[in-house]
Amino acid sequence: MQHVMEKTIDMDGINRLILNTTSSDVELIQTEETVLKVQVWTLWKVDGIEPIDLEINRNNDMLEIQIVQRRQDWLTSLKALGSWNVKVVFELPTRLYNEIIVDGRSSDISACQLLTNRLSVSCHSGDSELETCAVKQELNVTTSSGDLKINDTLVKGMLNAHATSGDIRLNQLTANEMRIQSHSGDITINNFRGELEASASSGDIELTSDKLAGNVSLESSSGDITVSFRDEQDSITMDYQGSSGDGSVRIKDMLYEDKSDHRIIGKKGDGRYTVRVRTSSGDFKFR
Repeated sequence: MQHVMEKTIDMDGINRLILNTTSSDVELIQTEETVLKVQVWTLWKVDGIEPIDLEINRNNDMLEIQIVQRRQDWLTSLKALGSWNVKVVFELPTRLYNEIIVDGRSSDISACQLLTNRLSVSCHSGDSELETCAVKQELNVTTSSGDLKINDTLVKGMLNAHATSGDIRLNQLTANEMRIQSHSGDITINNFRGELEASASSGDIELTSDKLAGNVSLESSSGDITVSFRDEQDSITMDYQGSSGDGSVRIKDMLYEDKSDHRIIGKKGDGRYTVRVRTSSGDFKFR
């Protein structure tokens, strides 16, 4: 049986929101409410004791909330071990926030329909997912051990996404600049607009979109890189170099300066946008 604890917080004058959690999953969503509504969902509570507490600190236009797990005696902890399944849902009033920061230790973090100048989401052990967000200046998303997903999101400035051990999946994304990095995991990007830099130390990079709309730089130390555009490219510069792996490029009417298994340099039209690809141990395909 699920148990729900609710709490409301006055958000008048608040433009910066900081959320910290250790082991509880967190979900953020903007609603038509005028106050911040916090819902704590858990499967049960032991002897009437809530599994977590909320430490709230308000300073001028900043609101900081720390999600703290209550300390129990060893027997109670054994009973509750693996059974809390705590999820904290934050329903934010709809407005343009100056900054939203979410930091989790061993938690899954999700955010939907947020509108903010700056958004930072970091997770040490867990997955992070953003859906239908609008960020006017900068978006930073990092996870040490977990997957990262961003869907249907607009960033008017810089987007930074980093995963130490996990896959990165981006879909329907528009940003002025994107820097995507995965040390041990695959990077999959579907339908994007803007300047893109993506690198994978040990993993594949797959890029699919309708049309090239910005310079692209892709690097993989140990993995394949595949690029596919649905529409024919009218203007493109190709710059590929591979150490141990083959390159294959199929672009109609492209003029090649160099075309071999490990080196491809070509240009079509005025070469407005450049696709730069570097592989150490892996193949490259452009379709």
